[in-house]
Amino acid sequence: MSERFTSWIAAYERAWRTAGAESLRELFAAGATYRAAPFHEPLRGLEQIAAFWQAEREGPGEEFTLRAELVAADGATG
Repeated sequence: MSERFTSWIAAYERAWRTAGAESLRELFAAGATYRAAPFHEPLRGLEQIAAFWQAEREGPGEEFTLRAELVAADGATG
C-alpha cells in the first residue's frame, strides 16, 4: 500500500482512538462525505461526521482492530 494511504489510515485510527473530534479536520475536507457502511446514507460535512464519531465511539480505550487493504488507486484517490 502506498505510503500516502498507509499514513492517512494510521492518522484515521489515531483520530478514532483520541477523545473529541478536532483531529477530523486533519483527515477530511470541510465538505467531505462519509459512509459508515456501504449502503448507508452518507454523512455530509465535518459537523455530521463528528457527531457520528462521538456517538459511535466507546472512548480512547475501546478495543478494536483496524485492517486495511488498498484495492485500487488513481492519483490521490484510493
